[in-house]
Amino acid sequence: MDTLPVSPAPGQPTLFTTGVARLRSGDRVAIMGRNGGGKSSLLRLLWQQMNNASPLPGLRLHPRLHPGYYDQTLAQLPDEASLLEA
Repeated sequence: MDTLPVSPAPGQPTLFTTGVARLRSGDRVAIMGRNGGGKSSLLRLLWQQMNNASPLPGLRLHPRLHPGYYDQTLAQLPDEASLLEA
């Protein structure tokens, strides 16, 4: 990542801009901050860009990247599904 602007939704003002970060295989990352600080917005932006054929400038993804993301609202799971089915 290189100076990636993070906003809560498209068309909204930028909450913050990331610094330069390079993650390598096996790295672990903690995203910490106050409530409403943009942690979920950053993860949502990264997830959207990982699934976009032409990501934003400032974000370079390894061609063998296989991301996983689970939204905190639990909206991605059917209520009747078991943990294994989900």
